[in-house]
Amino acid sequence: MKGRHRKEKRRLRRMQAASVIAQEPQPATLSHCTPFDVDTLSTSSVDLAAGAAMSVSGDVYERSISDTSMAGIPDGPDHFSVPAPVSANIQPDSFKTKFHPKSGRATTVDSFSTFDRSQGRTQSQPIVDDDSQPWHPFQTREDFEFSEIAHQAALNKDLTNKLLSLIQWIAKGEAKFTLQSHHDVTEAWKCAAKLMTPFEKGVISIPHQKQDFEFDVHFRPLWDWAMDLLSNPILMPHFVWDAQHLYKHNGERFERFVDEPWTGNRWWNIQSDLPGDNAAPFAFILYADKSHLSSSGKVKAYPVIVQCRNLPVNIRNSTRGLRGGQLVGWLPIVPADSGNEGKLSWMNLKRVVWHESFLKILDSIVSLSKVGFAYQTFEGTVRRLYPVILILSADYEEQCIMALIRGLKSHCPCPICLVPSDQLCNHATTYPMRMSLDAITSLEVYKRSRKDGEALMQKQSLRPVENAFWRVNHSDPHRALSFDHLHYDDMGMGDHLFKEIKKNLAEIGRHAEKAVDDHHDAFPRWRNLNRFSSAYIAMLDPDSIQKNWDFPKAHLAKHAFQDIIEKGVARNYSTRPNESHHRPIRKYYLRQTNRKDMPEQILQLDHQSLVSEFICSQLDHDDDECLKQMLDRRVLEDQENELLDDNMFSGHVYLGSPQLPITIANVEKTFTSCPFQSFHKKLTHFLNEFLPLCDIPIPGGRSWFVVPQEDKLREFRYLKVNYESCVDWKVATDYLRCNPNFHRREHYDCALIRTVDHHNNEKLTFVRFQLMFEYHIGGEALHLALVTPFYFPSRERRAIDKGLHFIRLRARPAALSEIIPLRSIIRGALLVPDFANDGDYSLCNYTDGDIFLHSQTFLS
Repeated sequence: MKGRHRKEKRRLRRMQAASVIAQEPQPATLSHCTPFDVDTLSTSSVDLAAGAAMSVSGDVYERSISDTSMAGIPDGPDHFSVPAPVSANIQPDSFKTKFHPKSGRATTVDSFSTFDRSQGRTQSQPIVDDDSQPWHPFQTREDFEFSEIAHQAALNKDLTNKLLSLIQWIAKGEAKFTLQSHHDVTEAWKCAAKLMTPFEKGVISIPHQKQDFEFDVHFRPLWDWAMDLLSNPILMPHFVWDAQHLYKHNGERFERFVDEPWTGNRWWNIQSDLPGDNAAPFAFILYADKSHLSSSGKVKAYPVIVQCRNLPVNIRNSTRGLRGGQLVGWLPIVPADSGNEGKLSWMNLKRVVWHESFLKILDSIVSLSKVGFAYQTFEGTVRRLYPVILILSADYEEQCIMALIRGLKSHCPCPICLVPSDQLCNHATTYPMRMSLDAITSLEVYKRSRKDGEALMQKQSLRPVENAFWRVNHSDPHRALSFDHLHYDDMGMGDHLFKEIKKNLAEIGRHAEKAVDDHHDAFPRWRNLNRFSSAYIAMLDPDSIQKNWDFPKAHLAKHAFQDIIEKGVARNYSTRPNESHHRPIRKYYLRQTNRKDMPEQILQLDHQSLVSEFICSQLDHDDDECLKQMLDRRVLEDQENELLDDNMFSGHVYLGSPQLPITIANVEKTFTSCPFQSFHKKLTHFLNEFLPLCDIPIPGGRSWFVVPQEDKLREFRYLKVNYESCVDWKVATDYLRCNPNFHRREHYDCALIRTVDHHNNEKLTFVRFQLMFEYHIGGEALHLALVTPFYFPSRERRAIDKGLHFIRLRARPAALSEIIPLRSIIRGALLVPDFANDGDYSLCNYTDGDIFLHSQTFLS
């Protein structure tokens, strides 16, 4: 679906660019909000870090006094406490950027309006050869686009030939098209495959009980993949090499905050340890997880995904080829053996196979991590890059394999620290951190004396296997492993909580389960919020309820905040972007392979996808550059096209999905619900108060203006709102609907607005849209909305609301609807009805970090 939309967008841009000449407008600057203080952040809100920059103060590095093994790795070069008082001319909301000493750059202080979140990166445009043909080695652009469609649609040989025959019949010569058969397409892909680093095949031989086991390993050399990125002219301007400490002035002092990996302590510490003044880390994130390819679960794959952490989050978490994660390895899976399954030696064999296979992927960066690689950056300076494994992203099972610990039922089941298995739900005590040096020492003892080594390893729940990550400098796997909110929230604690709910509902009765499913179905829709017609409860087995809460996922949140301080916010190491790579692998297997020599076929198809995305990125860059010079935004605004949802727009609000104009007199006849009662009267009163405030003359110069019943307005059913997030001070966008039939359901969104009370004091309140419309008066186009307001109940908050931090709102009677200007909207909001109390609603303040921070104001 995304591929089809991208092609439609690309064709739309080309057609528009050919017929329009205008300059692209620049988005307007929005007013800012106040950042939050992390001192008030509770553990339960840690998942907000997935999309947030976090403001921090105080040294929070957790270390046990008895943990002497930590002495070799210092904490950050300075604490998170604020720096010394600054001079009096520093304005509130100023930003300070402290660069790593090896960058050679002085500390900078910027005002709010001039601060650029891309500090440390050049703002120059990529240097791309204007005379190049980015579709090469395909003979024409049209040849490439057809081959891409055939690849994505998984067309077989017969379908490809039929489609080509049809195209040849209908072609009239408007575009050059040279492909004649499936053979031509295949040959074109073979030529194009040389554009990117191909997969290689290796064989590892592992001795076990006087027998040698051989396994095939498919891999893309990691540094060759990195060179594909480093040589890409479109990506070159976006690389960040130097560690940074970012601060924001809160009116009294500078307060440090972190977001990207290079703003955390770990990047700073690594760069400090690298030799030479021009040294910088090239940071990898690696992800590995088994995947079922067949519905029966008998056919499995074990892909390894890599990302570059020197690129900003909007690029590296993209789903577009080189920019996002890429498949670089296909690990072998040791087949089941009923005679050996469960034995310690067989479990150790599996770990040896995993790490020997993974070493094939890492081999190209092992020596470079010690001597570095000279690279000329986009700015023209020469930096010596040292590859490091900054982050390992995985669920608990793979974390145990990466850290080489014994897992769930061992004495110390945490891959990061040495917490005992009976203390996993105890977050009040901090235990010593695991270190690679301790594991190496234990393995050396094991090699000298198996008995002594086994006793030492059992104490720390280690396996007697050499870890592949020890070969790469500054890549301690215990420091690289990170908290994963996907498997902690969605697949971890949430799963256990649902089981408890299932048990309680079963005791109440079947009617309770049905009520929960009905309420779940009635939960309001919200963009990017996954929801289902019924709850998970019906899918759970009550016999699988676990009563003991001493399990590893209950403990992993202990390390969440420290990971943020060390490596940036949780979206930097979430498994969610990499989990999406399993879908195309399954598609390749089911649609485009003959189920024989499966890895080779799937990896060939994946390589075609990589080459396709590489060529697409160049085509998109060419199209975007053309649009900047030729595209008139007004042409796009006149078209209702959902493909434009992701496009930037100028100003604060953008109205879409226009309807036919309707007279004022017909509004109350067409819309018969209570909010539209006396619509004409409400509009008249609003305009007579609003127009003088906006210096818009009242028609006819009269003191009181009555809206003519025959005047027309135009209804809109779609609204985009730009607002500046008070989490990271970047522009974010909400997509709101006011539609009586959106995908066969009513969809009336809510918003947070700024208004004034009866004493003319500014206040914030929530409203629900009933009608969004445009009305012309005095030569001005007014963008307005009929809304139903909410208010905060004045009585004492309920105990359940206090305990669960609910923010309760109550809707005013529908007849008391009001008209507001759309410019008064701050952002969208998700209000969930209280099914037990008609007219009451709760604010869902976990949709993003910005609304969560706004909600703290209401709670206080």
